[in-house]
Order: sequence, then structure tokens, then C-alpha cells
Amino acid sequence: MRTIQLKVPTIKCEGCVEKIRGALTKRPGIRMVEGDPDRNEITVTFNPDWLGEAEIRAAVADAGFLVG
Repeated sequence: MRTIQLKVPTIKCEGCVEKIRGALTKRPGIRMVEGDPDRNEITVTFNPDWLGEAEIRAAVADAGFLVG
């Protein structure tokens, strides 16, 4: 497992975190998604054998959020 933190400046509330969580947990290899709207960050734990950071960033962007 690998854990990354991503800056997502467009996160404004827990609803945003839930939307991102929903988009990411549909993908194989995602273990956990946590978010902090106050810090505009998400933390994602995933299996790097199944997907990479670029795919996670793309999924967040596809959900409508800017990834820094």
C-alpha cells in the first residue's frame, strides 16, 4: 500500500470530500480516502500495483475538482 496527500484547492466542505471519495472508491486498488476541507487536502491510500498517482489525480479532476 502507498499513501499520498494531494492539494485540492477547490474542496470547500465535507460534501466535496464525499464526492471525491465516491469517485475514487469506484476504482480498483483504492483502500481509503480522507479529506480535510480546512486544509484543502485529500489523503489517499492505494495499491500501486493496481493504479498510480496520475490516475488518482485524473479521477479527482474528472469529479470536477482542481488538483494542485
